[in-house]
Amino acid sequence: MVSFPFYAAAPKEIVTSCNLCGGNRFALYRLTDRYGLEAPSVECQGCGLRFLSFRMTAEAYEEFYAGGHYRELLATFYGHPVSAQSIEADQERYAALLSHALDRYVGSVRGGLLLDLGGSTGIVADRLAHDFDLDATVVEASVPEANRARDKGLSVANVRLQDYANGHVKYDLILLCRTVDHLLDIAGDLRRIRGWLAPKGLFFVDFVTKTPPKIDHPYMLSKDTMRRYLEGAGFRVRALGYSDARHTNMLCEAA
Repeated sequence: MVSFPFYAAAPKEIVTSCNLCGGNRFALYRLTDRYGLEAPSVECQGCGLRFLSFRMTAEAYEEFYAGGHYRELLATFYGHPVSAQSIEADQERYAALLSHALDRYVGSVRGGLLLDLGGSTGIVADRLAHDFDLDATVVEASVPEANRARDKGLSVANVRLQDYANGHVKYDLILLCRTVDHLLDIAGDLRRIRGWLAPKGLFFVDFVTKTPPKIDHPYMLSKDTMRRYLEGAGFRVRALGYSDARHTNMLCEAA
């Protein structure tokens, strides 16, 4: 078990209904998360979604990310510092793989608008903006990561996805990379994203499919539950792929 005083002191809430199907019949999955923290998780008996049933409040999660406590937790768990600078090499590799994977699909959105939600230091948005001639905007809650994205000349909104105001702009390509697992209201946020997508736009999302519960992933998604989420929000899955042994990605369009 890691020592993480922020979590111990953070206000918590009990989740009483399933975010995917609205059900309230749950079976206990685990009592603690991968860090050894008290974070019970359950499996919905209606749809199979696994999620934390006792978790931090939305306000506590906002401070968890914006205040840098998330990186502190990872640093403690892995035994070495995790900073905005240290994650950029991994993001460079990820950006190159994503650009290659999307190349065959993005012909119709070249020269359009890109929105990268949870875009971190802007590595991915910068690479795709260059490769596909896109005008990129990064939405990132972490102050140091948002600042590094801004230093790259990108347009940056230093807010959470839930607080982003698109100003009636429609985007040709929307990315939700390594982020959907961290959301508290996946159903609501996906409906919001659907409203930001241009009529012929594309939406890319990837998620962890083989992971134990952890406080930074309120939901444990599967291909089936993620597809149900997307279809419920008005998306149609156009392509399904795997970025590595643990991650699945889905490229979507409007249904």
